[in-house]
Amino acid sequence: MSLPRMLGAAGAQILDLLLPPACAVCRTTVPPGPPLCGVCESLLPEIPRPRCARCGATSTSPLDGERCAICDSWPEGLRAAASRFVYAPPADMLVTGLKYHGWTALAPRMAELMVEPARRLAAAAGLAPVLAAVPLDPRRARRRGFNQSALLADGLTACTGWPRQTGGLVRRRTHRRQAELGRAERLENMLAACYWDPGVPAPSRPVILVDDVLTTGATAAAGAAAIEAAGGRCLGVVTFVRSLPRPDVD
Repeated sequence: MSLPRMLGAAGAQILDLLLPPACAVCRTTVPPGPPLCGVCESLLPEIPRPRCARCGATSTSPLDGERCAICDSWPEGLRAAASRFVYAPPADMLVTGLKYHGWTALAPRMAELMVEPARRLAAAAGLAPVLAAVPLDPRRARRRGFNQSALLADGLTACTGWPRQTGGLVRRRTHRRQAELGRAERLENMLAACYWDPGVPAPSRPVILVDDVLTTGATAAAGAAAIEAAGGRCLGVVTFVRSLPRPDVD
């Protein structure tokens, strides 16, 4: 972590000691613990039903069967996805606060809320999986100083007792930010973006990838492909939120 970021983190800790904790969404005072009030948590938008059996998005038709128009183009290696909420207010504010503002105190509560979808993925294996955080682009990891997906994976381990995979899955530097791209461009941009470190044995248990947001599935597909290429098995990806189709995402 850079010196300015270390100083900033130290300053934030001092402020936490001097000021009462506030809800990350509405800024009202909350008791010590997760910086999220009960009212705002009750407003987190659940994914409407019926849901696709493979990717968990709201199904557009009862005839969709085991997959829908969103995940039909996913590589076969990305078997499934499970998310807790829609990427919409106020859930998007929690993701933004954790990822871009360094509100890492949100991660344990967000992970607790991800336990139910994580257990849905694990049910397909019949045994306890291992959790692997989706890695960050190396440049972004250095700039941010932490990986929000790793914090969520740590929280899920604390809640479930499932082991946590440290090391192994590596992200290559990508030249274009995923957030700036459309659906087809995201998939192309992420081709071969992840690989498994040959010096790390592949997990002997099935793997669940952990991330904060699911948009097109491109990042998760790259991670799943790396795990499978190394001889492991990926059950899918669990995220705190997922985006649903929008007119501006092709």
